[in-house]
Amino acid sequence: MKGGTVLMWMVLRALPERAPFTLLFNATEEGGCADFPVLARREAAGARACLVYEPGFPAADGARTVATRRKGSARFRARVAGREAHSGHAHASGANAVRELARVIERLESMTDPARDVTVNVGVVRGGTMVNVVPGEAEALVDLRAWNAADYDAGRAAVLALAGAGTVTSRDGRHGCTVTIDEEPGYPPWPENEGSERLRALAFECGAALGQKLAAPPRAGGSDGCHLWDLAPTLDGLGPIGRNPHCSVHAPEQGREQESVERSSFVPRALLSVELIRRLS
Repeated sequence: MKGGTVLMWMVLRALPERAPFTLLFNATEEGGCADFPVLARREAAGARACLVYEPGFPAADGARTVATRRKGSARFRARVAGREAHSGHAHASGANAVRELARVIERLESMTDPARDVTVNVGVVRGGTMVNVVPGEAEALVDLRAWNAADYDAGRAAVLALAGAGTVTSRDGRHGCTVTIDEEPGYPPWPENEGSERLRALAFECGAALGQKLAAPPRAGGSDGCHLWDLAPTLDGLGPIGRNPHCSVHAPEQGREQESVERSSFVPRALLSVELIRRLS
């Protein structure tokens, strides 16, 4: 992400000062943000094009990628409220929130549908306070991904429908668990569309003129381009070429390589943007 910011600076230095641009910066890397989409859509209204500087990636035959289509990513926080109790002398009066959350997690993960390439991932789980206490609270952070609006909306509805009375009760039958599902900021699907396809074709022409081979496979990661594609032709992945996104560990013996960027890609990618913007102008 920092590489994309550097590349934007390089492009701006190479363009005439009179060229009209609005630059938007968002520090929440695929984390969702409530106010940025509103700001971005307001500023992008009437734009000739939206260019997004997420990283590109190596592709087959020496090509480097850009993106014109992305999966939607919906985010949720699943909370369970049970009843805390001492695990020894008062175990029968405790309603175990962690146990209830485990059941919710099983239902969430079962929503993954490989046939439609819909995925539901529980990425963070928290619960309880002490080993000798029946946990009264637990929560999980959930990520849902889908390519099209129909699957995205159906998945959202299915996740939200898990809210309500739980199935775990205290052994004495006096207390139960309650499940709450809160939807958090996410990224709507960015489907194939005519505007992005025109911009991709223009970028490919620019790449060919510069001796750069480009590819545009669909991307499954969320991007702020998901908030903009319906306002103006949008092209993503214009940043420098990177590898192993989100991996902070260098452990080759485990098959894990740390996130990195190709230093040699900055100048060619900057030239690609300069040529693209020149033709758009």
